[in-house]
Amino acid sequence: MTDTYITKTGLKERGWTEKSIIQFLGCADKEKPNPHYKKASPMKLYLVERVENIEKSIEYQTFVSSNQGRITGAKKASITKYEKLMNIISKWEIVVPIFSEEEVTAKAIQAYRDFHIFDEVQTETFGHEFLQRISVNYIRHEMSTYDEKLIQLFGKVGKQDGYDLLNEKIYESIAVAYPNLRQECYRQLYRKLEIQSQKIART
Repeated sequence: MTDTYITKTGLKERGWTEKSIIQFLGCADKEKPNPHYKKASPMKLYLVERVENIEKSIEYQTFVSSNQGRITGAKKASITKYEKLMNIISKWEIVVPIFSEEEVTAKAIQAYRDFHIFDEVQTETFGHEFLQRISVNYIRHEMSTYDEKLIQLFGKVGKQDGYDLLNEKIYESIAVAYPNLRQECYRQLYRKLEIQSQKIART
C-alpha cells in the first residue's frame, strides 16, 4: 500500500493551525521540491495516516475544543483573504504582444537552445507539436507578465485556486493572440487542472 501525504496547506484546510502542527506533528514526514517555485523552500509533507490518528486522540480533540473560538475567527479571516485574492486576480489583465508565427517559433527555439546549452539539441528534428509546446511556454514566460503575477501568489491564502485562475487567463490570452496555438494552450491548461484535481483526490 502506497503511503499518502498531505501538505501544510491541506492540514490547515482540515482545521489545523501552525501551533497544533508544531505541537502534535512536529517535523514533516517527507519533503519534496516546490512544483511552482524552483527557488522556494521544499514542501513539507505529512503522512495522512499519522494525521488521522492524531485527530482521533483525546489530546488533540481537547486542544481543538479549547481553541475553537480562535480557530473559527481564523477561518473567517482566511475566507476574507481568499475572496480578496480571487477578486484581485479576476481584475488582472494579461497582455500578450503579437508577432508573426515564424518569429515566435524562432524565439522559442533559441530560448530552448539557450536553456539546454550543454545538451546536444538538434532543433531541425523538432516536430510540429513540440514546436507549439515550446512556443506557448516561451510566450507565457518571456512575453507576458505571467511570472511576475505568479510571484504575487506566493504565500497567499487560496494561492492554488489563484494559480488555476491565472493559468486560465494567460492561456486564454495566448489563444486569442495566436489562434494557431489555441489547441496547445487548452491542452496545457487542462493538463494542469487535471494534475491539480489528482493532488486534491490524494489528500
